[in-house]
Amino acid sequence: MGLEASATIGASNRQKIVRRGSHDILQGGWLSIPSRENLEASYNESFSFENDIQVKYSGFPLVRDMMLSEATRTAALESDGYKQMSYTKSTDGWFRTLFVFEGRAMDRTGWALAIVTLNAIVWTVMAENFLPESNRDALEPYENFFSLVLSTTLAFLLVFRLNRSNIQFWISRERWGSIVALGRSITSGVTTHGSHDMNSCYNVIRWMSAFVIATMYFLRGIKKLIPETFAGILTKGEVETLQKARHPPIYAADLTRMYLHELFEISESTPVSVAQFRAQQLIFIEQQLNSLMNDLGAMERIKATPLPLVYVTHLRTWLMLFLLSMPFVWQPSLHYATIPVVFMTSFAMLGLEGAAQEMEAPFTKDRTNHLNMDAYCLLMLSNIQQQITDDANRKKKASAIATLNFETSKHMRDLIERPPPPDENNFEDSFASIETLDC
Repeated sequence: MGLEASATIGASNRQKIVRRGSHDILQGGWLSIPSRENLEASYNESFSFENDIQVKYSGFPLVRDMMLSEATRTAALESDGYKQMSYTKSTDGWFRTLFVFEGRAMDRTGWALAIVTLNAIVWTVMAENFLPESNRDALEPYENFFSLVLSTTLAFLLVFRLNRSNIQFWISRERWGSIVALGRSITSGVTTHGSHDMNSCYNVIRWMSAFVIATMYFLRGIKKLIPETFAGILTKGEVETLQKARHPPIYAADLTRMYLHELFEISESTPVSVAQFRAQQLIFIEQQLNSLMNDLGAMERIKATPLPLVYVTHLRTWLMLFLLSMPFVWQPSLHYATIPVVFMTSFAMLGLEGAAQEMEAPFTKDRTNHLNMDAYCLLMLSNIQQQITDDANRKKKASAIATLNFETSKHMRDLIERPPPPDENNFEDSFASIETLDC
């Protein structure tokens, strides 16, 4: 990324400061209005920071661009994953988790719960007011059979479905953890062993990072990429090219592989020992890149392979028949208490079905229970930025030490090669000899 991209990044950061100041005005009232001097000071501080980064990492363009665009990139990913990042977590305590609605995924089974409850209300009211007691007691002998056999069978079916969905959820989470870990490992490998070609090294890191972000969009089924999430990594033109690809993650992985081969390229002039080392590193990092693509493939299989329809349709058919027949069996003994009992039983059993459906393919952006993939991308990009910044600082320090050693050795060599100053006694003897010759 060139100076034009850096200037654009700097402008966006300065605009963010102005927007933050406006936000403070709205949140804090008139007493917290920042003065013109404070705004100018913030602007100057940001401008000074950008200049410091430009100068300090002028020889490390990826470090410079990622640091300058960090705020823009972070804001875009946090905004994209706001619902999952901000919603109540299962570790937030009993009371916070009890009083949630959206997290229960009631929209998946709410209509079924309404139908079952309405059926219980209608039958209970009719039976209590219009049917003779002899007719109401006709189904009472079947209550034990109904409760033990049917409810137990349905419970096993629901538990199996929930367990299968839970396995898919955790496999998906493990695969994302593997992607983050592999991203760190690849970055560490290419920065350590690819310092002979920093341009190709940084291209490997850029497109590997783009692969991870593109994987998030692809699993969500989102075709329009948000350029700000790639800020400091890809240019706008590269984002547009990535977006046009039929399978963006594969496109990014292929470019990563191409630059990886450029980084560890072996020519006829390459020494044998260096060629062997590069070949080993290429094979090792290629294996890690293949693992990245395997992780993506595993999540694609999870998304494209739901539980077989024969099982789901059988389970849901008998679940609805069981819940709809509950009032006819329990009303003679429970009377009007049948309505809340049916509601609570239906809420429990339909909730299990809704939870299983929610976790089966956890890749949607607008579902609070689905994987927080924006946070995973933020974590990996933060790790990569730290790794390449530390690598740049180490290289700058080593270069400074080498320069200092060179200057020191040069100075010492000059001192050694410089002719010694004339001795005072020798000078007087020489002067006396000259006077003797003159005489």
